[in-house]
Amino acid sequence: MSERGFTLIELVLYTGIIGSLLLVSGLFLQITQEAQIKNQSITEVEQQGIVALDYMTRTIRSAASVTTPQPGTTAGSLVLAGVSPTTFSVAAGVLQTNENGGTFNLTNNKVTMQNVQFTNLARGGTRDIIRISFTLARTNPYNNNLYEYSKTYIASAEVRL
Repeated sequence: MSERGFTLIELVLYTGIIGSLLLVSGLFLQITQEAQIKNQSITEVEQQGIVALDYMTRTIRSAASVTTPQPGTTAGSLVLAGVSPTTFSVAAGVLQTNENGGTFNLTNNKVTMQNVQFTNLARGGTRDIIRISFTLARTNPYNNNLYEYSKTYIASAEVRL
């Protein structure tokens, strides 16, 4: 008499193999998702930091002079004089610029700007040189360490006019 079907041992063996494959697949997907979130956090900080720093240094180079900070001092905001007076400041962790009477955000709410310092390195009778220093951190909406990333940016620019 020939019986068709699986024995109990075969059934347990197949169930174990399928369970192991599902477990490995699930772990792989979780690791992939975590890596994607971390990479997005790093990319967000890097892109916004580079754009903000580049914009500020280009604006400094094209300014006529620096109003704030005075030579040899440090301030949390930067005021430039020129054809269109420009102010850089931080409000609620967002870098803003005020040009031609309008306020524009240079960073968005996905990052927080901290420890902003504008230092005027000029000495008497020389052109203004501004050192910009700030830390940009990824906001962490879910209190998840995968979103934790910050970077400190430092650059200098000289008023050329």
